[in-house]
Amino acid sequence: MELFPPREADENGFTLIEMMVVLSVFTVIMAAGLTKMERIPSVLEREFFISELKADLYYAQSYAVSRKETVYIKFYSASDQYRAYRIRDNKVLFDKKLPDSVDLLDSNLQSFMISGDGDISKFGTLNFSVYQKVVHMKIFIGKGRFVVQ
Repeated sequence: MELFPPREADENGFTLIEMMVVLSVFTVIMAAGLTKMERIPSVLEREFFISELKADLYYAQSYAVSRKETVYIKFYSASDQYRAYRIRDNKVLFDKKLPDSVDLLDSNLQSFMISGDGDISKFGTLNFSVYQKVVHMKIFIGKGRFVVQ
């Protein structure tokens, strides 16, 4: 009695070469998909930065409207930070340093004012680099609308 009887020629199964070909094709498809994915932490940090900047601008606008005061917002590209001041007495409402992965690029808008009725004094675009991906924030004149792209 043999432990491993010889295989018959008509048995159904896959050869080693067939298995290797299928595994190679599967590996190539998986590798192609992984090269296009961004790192998850970079995406999360970019989204967190954008939401925090929006929240700060909405806060400055609501502060100006609720107190009927003008608020001045200034972006400093040299130190990668932004501040909001109350015009009346230069009281700082907030002073935020950009995260290490975020850089303020050359923009056509370095500062603007939000009046007591919520209007913004200047329009333009703020450009940021977040993990080497450029994010544009367009500020529209008038009722304080802005869009992030």
